[in-house]
Amino acid sequence: MRRILFSFAVVAATLVALGTGQGVSATTSTRTKYVGTTSQGEPLSFVVKQTPTGPEFEPGTIVVKGRCSATSDRFGAGIGVGGFRTPILNGVFDFTLNDFGDRLSWNGTVGQLHASGNFSWTMPEFDNEGGLQTCGTLTPITWTAAPSTSTAATTSTSVQVQISKNGTTGAVTVSVTH
Repeated sequence: MRRILFSFAVVAATLVALGTGQGVSATTSTRTKYVGTTSQGEPLSFVVKQTPTGPEFEPGTIVVKGRCSATSDRFGAGIGVGGFRTPILNGVFDFTLNDFGDRLSWNGTVGQLHASGNFSWTMPEFDNEGGLQTCGTLTPITWTAAPSTSTAATTSTSVQVQISKNGTTGAVTVSVTH
């Protein structure tokens, strides 16, 4: 729903700008992939995207070792999160996702050469008697990461789209510059 509203807002803003005879332009951003490990020795990755309004945290993947509170069952889980971004303010981000079946919290600090923070994930599960128990990391785990040294990890794309309307003829012009 948020994506639909965002698309509507972009279209509306474009139409308003065209109605006034002004141009509209958009530029893409730089993305840096961070890779690291958790205090459990498991891998993680995420992206920091530099935008015109400031850096944003894009969660990626993290592997955790989980446990259930009542049965003490142990398991491993690979968690992938996509389609979300949260602002990084003064080097700090705090991402929380409350879903139908689980709760995920990923927060920390990000610098140019190093990032660190906490991660927790919990979900309800049935115990052996049919009651509910909490499963997941149960307590926050720590993590550290650094920008990937892979040349494919950092991309910078510069694309500019210009949309303008001629005030006299009403003709709409779209130009793309790489």
